[in-house]
Amino acid sequence: MNIMRINWKDKSLWALLLANLVTIFFAVLENWNFATLLLIFCLQSAIIGFFNLLKMFTANVTGEVRIYAPGLAPTKQLKFARLVLGTFFFFHYGFFMFVFLASYTWFFMFAVPDTPQKISEVTLIAFSIMAFFVSHLFSYYNNFIKNKGLNMDGSELWKLFWFPYVRVIPMNLAILFGWVLFVFFGNQLLMTASLVLKTFADIVGYSMEYTRTSK
Repeated sequence: MNIMRINWKDKSLWALLLANLVTIFFAVLENWNFATLLLIFCLQSAIIGFFNLLKMFTANVTGEVRIYAPGLAPTKQLKFARLVLGTFFFFHYGFFMFVFLASYTWFFMFAVPDTPQKISEVTLIAFSIMAFFVSHLFSYYNNFIKNKGLNMDGSELWKLFWFPYVRVIPMNLAILFGWVLFVFFGNQLLMTASLVLKTFADIVGYSMEYTRTSK
């Protein structure tokens, strides 16, 4: 993707950037370990999946929907397509998140066993998660409610299925890359660098989604 296509006038993009910066600030302030950060970003991935499911049912779809449903009127075909796609996405992405969290739990319970103990630290973690939820909620409002939905052709409805993966996988790979560097070099600055890289992947993923689907 061409970075110049990132719309820096987009308020939703700035809300997402702010949520990431808040997390980076708290991570540096409290010296969070990678297990804590992965917990936060795994929950952000779940938030992305939740709002993507809402988009499947609220997208402003025009044209023919490519689904085999003989005998159904066009409007009913669209409802049927939303139901089928939404259900399949729910279980597919849900299984993806289950494997995701299970793998991280198994790996990091030994690699980084320490967990937050202070009430203040737990509060900041919850605040970071809430910041991501609010940013995605604002994005949903700004791009769907306020602007009357996402405009897309019926043949493109299936693209919504893959957008969360396009966003989530690069973000978490950036964090894992930073953890590997931290293990080998032991420099805490590498953790911060990985968070910056994750933020960049988050912004690019968001821009890719709305560049490809908005008209």
